[in-house]
Amino acid sequence: MSSPKPVVFILGPTATGKSSLAMSVANATGSCILNADSVQVYETIQIGAAKPSQEELKEVDHFLVGHVHEGDKYTAGQFRQEALEVLKLQTATRPVLVVGGSGFYVQALEKGMFELPPTDPAVSQEIERSIKEQGSRVLWDEIKKWDPEAAAKIAPEDTYRVKRALEVLRGQDKTLTQIREEFKRQTTNLKDIYPMIKVGLRVDRKKLARRVRDRIEKMLEEGLLHEVESLVAKGLTLWAPLQSVGYKECVAVLQGELPEQDLPEAIVTSTMQLAKKQMTWFRKDNEIIWFDSEQEINKAHQFLLEKLTLSK
Repeated sequence: MSSPKPVVFILGPTATGKSSLAMSVANATGSCILNADSVQVYETIQIGAAKPSQEELKEVDHFLVGHVHEGDKYTAGQFRQEALEVLKLQTATRPVLVVGGSGFYVQALEKGMFELPPTDPAVSQEIERSIKEQGSRVLWDEIKKWDPEAAAKIAPEDTYRVKRALEVLRGQDKTLTQIREEFKRQTTNLKDIYPMIKVGLRVDRKKLARRVRDRIEKMLEEGLLHEVESLVAKGLTLWAPLQSVGYKECVAVLQGELPEQDLPEAIVTSTMQLAKKQMTWFRKDNEIIWFDSEQEINKAHQFLLEKLTLSK
């Protein structure tokens, strides 16, 4: 049995040219593209997600783009399961380019997704009642008694996390720390299965702001507000993708919370904040080889071509 082809991660903040680089590399190497953007997975979320065009979808095989039906929930855990299936099938014959800025999705795929076991509703109700009557600090002390390592990672006033930790303690025969350790032992890191390459694209913040403004102007011209209006009319205001950058600002306009003339600047501000968070996330990964997306895009393209040519 032949070795699998490489998995290439093309990462970085929004609007840095990841998709464009992926298309050029895919065309040059016969690779396919696996989407790792948490908004592009939804079928009726189109304009604000900066999805690949119909022409691009025909030109290069894309996976996990627009496959989640309208109104449905989708988790990072589901993404991991589906992405692993794609990798298993596709890397038998060609490289796969994993493209996106959703760090949580990338981490789930690469290192696994820790998900807490289901909770007994009766246990949850009892804990909620105790929090109301005694406060979260008293219940945090209970966590500290049985699972000090988990307690050290939870602020006593963080009601949600105190509740979840206690749900595990009272509903399972194991502590949260024990469950996490089992997860680490059972989960295989992606790089233990596939040859892996990671590149990141970044750009000067002022240049990024210009790119973001241009992109948002285009999205609004293409009818982003109308797209959101049609989804809100179907009662989907609280649907996860409508809480994402660009969409939540449009919802605010439609609900009278934001003047329409302020919409472009509001989306720019939110997008730049998102880009900063994305960059902070990806900077922690020492395996990423970084390229400036304006000055070094050809260098990044050539780097990947050489790596993928050597892997043949």
